[in-house]
Amino acid sequence: METRALVNLFFLQGKAPKEIHAILTETLGEHAPSYATAKNWVAQFKVAIFAPGPWTEKAIERSPFFVGRGGHCCRGDLVGRTTF
Repeated sequence: METRALVNLFFLQGKAPKEIHAILTETLGEHAPSYATAKNWVAQFKVAIFAPGPWTEKAIERSPFFVGRGGHCCRGDLVGRTTF
């Protein structure tokens, strides 16, 4: 799973950027994204949740809602199926 997708998952679970960064740092060590990167991604996910507009196929693929190249998986579906 991509690191950005994990940040998205933790964000949807209600974790703050500092907590997300701590989890990633503990797990990935020197390969973890910086705190600034994690915080930026969380801000982007917040904007995506509240952004108005139609969700066309192209928009879904460009959004953080899209997971993987093989299929579409909305945030709710991802959280519902994923446990840690």
